[in-house]
Amino acid sequence: MDTNESPPKSNKDQVLETQSQNAKEISQVEIFSKIAERIESAPSVEAKLQWLSKARAFLEIGLPNSLLPAIRSSLVIVLVELARDYQLSVTDEIQMQQDVASCFLIFSCATAEQLKALTQAGAIPILIELITSHLIEVSEKAIQALTNIFQHGNRFRDLALGSDLLPTLRTIYFLDMPVTTIRLIARMILAFCQEISPAVTLRSFKELLGVLCEFIHYDDVEVLSTSCWALAFITCDMDDEINAIQQSKIIPRLIALFSAMSLSLKKILIRIVDNLTTADEQLVMTFINLNGLNSLKELIFENSLRK
Repeated sequence: MDTNESPPKSNKDQVLETQSQNAKEISQVEIFSKIAERIESAPSVEAKLQWLSKARAFLEIGLPNSLLPAIRSSLVIVLVELARDYQLSVTDEIQMQQDVASCFLIFSCATAEQLKALTQAGAIPILIELITSHLIEVSEKAIQALTNIFQHGNRFRDLALGSDLLPTLRTIYFLDMPVTTIRLIARMILAFCQEISPAVTLRSFKELLGVLCEFIHYDDVEVLSTSCWALAFITCDMDDEINAIQQSKIIPRLIALFSAMSLSLKKILIRIVDNLTTADEQLVMTFINLNGLNSLKELIFENSLRK
């Protein structure tokens, strides 16, 4: 017998431990709620910023144990209201943007059930607004937070659609953003598209397709691969969306990408072409008329792509 092994806990010990943990959680909820009250009642922007920084610091230092109490407190609602009052994406208060974005990014790491409090408070529209911030750090944190949230199911996707996520992305001039930010946006869209069942409306599909058409013209292998994976997800089981594919002029670009050096990208492209050509005979003829077969013939001789 291992003498260093701890003896099993009795039922009484387990109950006491649970009660202690519950007491700590309640105490933390009260602390976050008091900080939230101070933020809300602060007489000046400077005072609000001080308490906001304390909230962020207390949240970060206490992770992961501080996450759930913070969400259960009134802090989430106060941060959303603060963001609305000060129009965070355009405000000159850099610290305020950074602190709010950091808190929301931490909150986005919660479970799907815990995220309900975040979304019910109205955080998703705020995060979408923060994507357009002139501060790259803030924009990237908002993108990462939305990516985390989208991974928890289509109910969060639908909330984002109702908050104009796709039109917002179309209005961003991607060429002014660093490639690191573009990669994060591509990953966010992929997370969004992985939860595309049930299908989005035809209007949303067209908007999503328009965003992806922008991304597959970007000169970066990671952006191209991630965007093509998103296309592979949304082109499965198409019906009314077929006309949107034709109108988007996306097929010529896909054929052009077959000349890319990336093996992984070619494999994704083959999957997309398979989706398109099994969906509709007209798409097959479009692919043939654009000499797409020549590109596929060349791939036959690549040993690495043979099945």
